[in-house]
Amino acid sequence: MRASATVVYVSGSVGCPTGLCARMLRSNDDGLHYERVNLPTVARTESAMTLDSLIEDAQFASPSDGYLIVNGVFYMTNDGARTWHVVSFGPKESVLAVATTPQWAYATVSDCSFACGTDQLARSVTGSMDWLVVSVARARTTATEVAAAVGQSVWLASGIGRAEVTLSLSTNEGKTFVVVWRQPMVDCGLYPTSDTVVWLDCSGGMMGDWFRSTDGGRHFRFIPIETYHGVPFDPVTNTVAFYLPEASTQVYRTTNGGESFKLRGVIAVKGEVYGVKVSFANALQGLALVYPQEELFRTTDGGVTWTRVRV
Repeated sequence: MRASATVVYVSGSVGCPTGLCARMLRSNDDGLHYERVNLPTVARTESAMTLDSLIEDAQFASPSDGYLIVNGVFYMTNDGARTWHVVSFGPKESVLAVATTPQWAYATVSDCSFACGTDQLARSVTGSMDWLVVSVARARTTATEVAAAVGQSVWLASGIGRAEVTLSLSTNEGKTFVVVWRQPMVDCGLYPTSDTVVWLDCSGGMMGDWFRSTDGGRHFRFIPIETYHGVPFDPVTNTVAFYLPEASTQVYRTTNGGESFKLRGVIAVKGEVYGVKVSFANALQGLALVYPQEELFRTTDGGVTWTRVRV
């Protein structure tokens, strides 16, 4: 999880008396050195495997301010994951999703866990414990969740896990929304790099496709790469993104919005590779975590050369 160009959070598991325990580490120098930070008390009781997947969805709006959802319980930190606090919207309310900008944090709040009541969009100044409901949607056949935010723009997604995904856009910080896109998909992830350029990862099942929009998500253009859903693809600016083919350590980069990709380099790791997770701060600085070796690598030249980092 990248909180800034230099501050990165890494999650993993270590052996402990109960088997495997989840851990979170923080780096202040773009992955060169790490210190252990904390997880919420309740979150630490989750299995390491379950918690790893939950932490991947954590949002850090700044190096200090982060948000994490564990089984509908909403936690926030404003001291760089040294302490966590529960944010409560009421005894019957669950938080389904969160999205952040440097200025605002948004949360989807529901009176049940999935598509059975009223979904509210709450907003807070980043780092504040005070939240305000800014808009309300009636859940019918599927939950409506906040998908992404940048600047004054906020996107909601509905239909995830169903046969059709719908995206709604607000340009006034979540007060009002308009439907801008609807397609027969099972799952989609939204990655805006500005209020106009949006990268979209969608799946109809096992296979996944990437798209790019230059009008805030109203229209998308297909990016011609072969990918399964979840294959590493990391958009970092309006035009620059990094891509690794399935079970490969070859690193490709586009500088023209996905029209073409060029091979930059190869992550030198021994043994068969099952997957890679990448996180780039910009067109040059990036980190890659390789599985099953669980080895972390760092680049400062846009993926041409990679150096192993000890955690």
